[in-house]
Amino acid sequence: MNNEKQHIDFIDLIGKYLAKEASQEEIGMLEEWIKKDAENKKTFLGFKQTWSLSRVEQIDQQINLNEEWDQISSTLFGEEEVDDVLQSETTPFDYNKFLRIAAIIVIVMTAGYFLFYLISNPSTEQLVAGNSTTTTTLPDGTEVTLNHNSILKYPKIFASNIRTVQLQGDAYFEVAHDLSKPFVIQTKNIQVEVLGTSFYINAKVEQPTVDVFVKTGKVAIIGNKKEKLFLTAGEKGTFDKSNGQLTKEENRDRNFISWKTGQLVFENESLVNVVDKINQTYHSNIMIDNPDIYYCMLTATFEEQPLEIILEVIQETFDLIIEQKNGKILISGNGCE
Repeated sequence: MNNEKQHIDFIDLIGKYLAKEASQEEIGMLEEWIKKDAENKKTFLGFKQTWSLSRVEQIDQQINLNEEWDQISSTLFGEEEVDDVLQSETTPFDYNKFLRIAAIIVIVMTAGYFLFYLISNPSTEQLVAGNSTTTTTLPDGTEVTLNHNSILKYPKIFASNIRTVQLQGDAYFEVAHDLSKPFVIQTKNIQVEVLGTSFYINAKVEQPTVDVFVKTGKVAIIGNKKEKLFLTAGEKGTFDKSNGQLTKEENRDRNFISWKTGQLVFENESLVNVVDKINQTYHSNIMIDNPDIYYCMLTATFEEQPLEIILEVIQETFDLIIEQKNGKILISGNGCE
């Protein structure tokens, strides 16, 4: 095996030399290899002849191997005499046989290259969500819903032992259960591993944290320090981008996937939190103009209601003023009693 590897390496080196891409050190190695064995010399001449033939218009022109070698040795080895090291070959050079061998080598090396390319660059799909949510089913049966301005990359065919995808932005996953193939979501800051569960990852670039909300099952978060944090249903895991810390707590946000379901449930919730959740759900730009109404407490449920209806309910409930200015929706009014 080692001899075969060495031979292949020198064939590659011959190509680099003929293309004038070999370094002085590589030329020295090639020189020693040619001197070492008469077969090496013949191999080198064969490749040189094929190289020469590819560069002339009349390929039926006969090339004198001795003259060719004299010319090559003068450039490859300088003034050093190599005839006393290499014995001249009396066996006539079988040009047709060489071409057959060269063709086989080219086919094998080309096939090997494309096999390596396919392995190292597997064919991937890319799902992009623009100004709306997008849902797809992956090759393993996993269902993914991307939030606005998010990207998911995944292979057309998963590997035999693992299912890996890359996420930019935020998405909700319902992972198909498969004990033999862990499902891995890679983001810029963390990696999430599961076997089969449903959860939401918010890995938006502009946020100071990456948050994982588990709806069912169990997940493991791996931070950039390679530590693992395990989460179960009803828990929220947070990765702090500033210090790399992983923490978990009970998920108290019942609206964590409202952007997907269209359902909003508020129970004695402050208006400032209500507005924040509405902005996340509807991708709106609502701002409270008067801090005195931040803590007006709202109890209400909205089932896929248009944004205008929700704002109307807020306006009537607290006797507020809602108007659009410069691309923003401003809420103003007196403080709540």
